[in-house]
Amino acid sequence: RRATAAADRERYDKLLADGIERFVDPERTDCPVCGATTLEERMVTSDLIQCKPGEFRLDEFTTCGHVFQNPQLNPEGMDFYYADFYGGTTEGVVERAFATMGPFYRARAETVRGIAEAPRRWLDVGGGHGHFCLSAKGSFPETTFDALDMNDSIEEAERRGWTGRSYQGLFPDRAPELAGRYDVVSMFHYLEHARDLGAELDAAATVLGPGG
Repeated sequence: RRATAAADRERYDKLLADGIERFVDPERTDCPVCGATTLEERMVTSDLIQCKPGEFRLDEFTTCGHVFQNPQLNPEGMDFYYADFYGGTTEGVVERAFATMGPFYRARAETVRGIAEAPRRWLDVGGGHGHFCLSAKGSFPETTFDALDMNDSIEEAERRGWTGRSYQGLFPDRAPELAGRYDVVSMFHYLEHARDLGAELDAAATVLGPGG
């Protein structure tokens, strides 16, 4: 552990040498959902899990009630703050936490009852290590659960047999090759992290078949 920690510290020292300002986009004054300009500050917080440097402000637009991080992380910032979270130094802690959530995952899967009683194929976006797919299979044993994630943990999910097929990358980028394949798309612990909500929902519409 000491050797790993020393290597990580050296790597982070290099990443932080030029400061953290490059990890965020310019501050927004308009709502990314409704376009309104009436915003109020809700809270300012730090990185409470990994304790990486930086402060993060949440603003609320009073017109539509949308709350979002402002300024938002850019792709380089997402890479920095997610590094060693799903993989690396905190992977074990995070995975143990997800492993305890089986009942919650099954309850989430059950929300499609009455809408899609027997879905053939289900895509879980932001699938992580595949814990949701594994749990949801108990409710829908005939359903094929595939998953997509930016992190390479999604490849481990397929190796474990917890997903049918796993895709790595950004959902809007991978959506065209998956067009019309799925009856259900889930985005638990994913959509709230997205930079462009419209693009993510368009991607979902692309991969869903008729009536999905």
